Amino acid sequence: MKRFDGKSIALIIRSLLKKQVKVEKLIPKLVVFSVKPDDEGSSFIATKQKATLELGGHFELITYKKTPRFEDFARNIYRITHDDKTTGVVIQKPLPAGLDTSTIYGYVPDIKEIEGHKIKTTYCPPIALAVLTPLKYYFMQNGKLKGPDLIFDMDRDLRELKKIIKKRKIVVIGRGDTGGKPIGEVFTKNKINFIGVNSQTPNPERFYQEADIIISAVGKKVLMPQTLKKGIILISIGLHRESDQWKGDYLENEIKDIASFYTPTPGGVGPLDIAYLMYNLVQATRSQK
Repeated sequence: MKRFDGKSIALIIRSLLKKQVKVEKLIPKLVVFSVKPDDEGSSFIATKQKATLELGGHFELITYKKTPRFEDFARNIYRITHDDKTTGVVIQKPLPAGLDTSTIYGYVPDIKEIEGHKIKTTYCPPIALAVLTPLKYYFMQNGKLKGPDLIFDMDRDLRELKKIIKKRKIVVIGRGDTGGKPIGEVFTKNKINFIGVNSQTPNPERFYQEADIIISAVGKKVLMPQTLKKGIILISIGLHRESDQWKGDYLENEIKDIASFYTPTPGGVGPLDIAYLMYNLVQATRSQK
């Protein structure tokens, strides 16, 4: 149970959602807005498309090859997202500087903003659920969860998990829009104590050495074995390409004998992030039925 198999759990969650869509005769439709996507962004979009179609839903991609005027971008978002057939919306990050503002989400109906960016959002950000799932898997029922119990439910599971990890030192590395920031916001909102570390933090290793749980969302190798204490729990969100392979924020072969539990890259948090995006999409579609 030391190495977390996020891919297998994500497939189980998506299979459950597919059955739900079929039984309830739901018609999910995900619309993704993307501005000047690079190869990495296009790869992430393709993953969302594949997951939506496998779910039995519809997918639409709105791509801008050049940066549009904010007014035109906002107007188009408003028009397309207010279509009754659209049940979920993703505005793919990163965005060009002139468009990268939280006000853009004001043009998306609350019920359809399934990434959880809005202040009074209906949904927990998928990446936060993807982080809470391995913690639940490790601490609750000792990795013996099956079926629907694998899904992290904020109402059902959060209180118990909070009690278990209350006295553990948690470090969240990074504050990006797609990783550290939403995780930190969910933790703060739900009174989960943690230390936030970023590129401006002096001597961050002193926090790593004392941590019981580290959640790293940087996108490059930042965790070295000599800075970690024995028995650490490691969750890597950050991704980067190296020799045509996806790598995380630590090397598995360096930490596997130090950590008591860790997520690999690939196959750890990433597949769960997509699974929970689909989870939010299905809940949104149900609410609009």
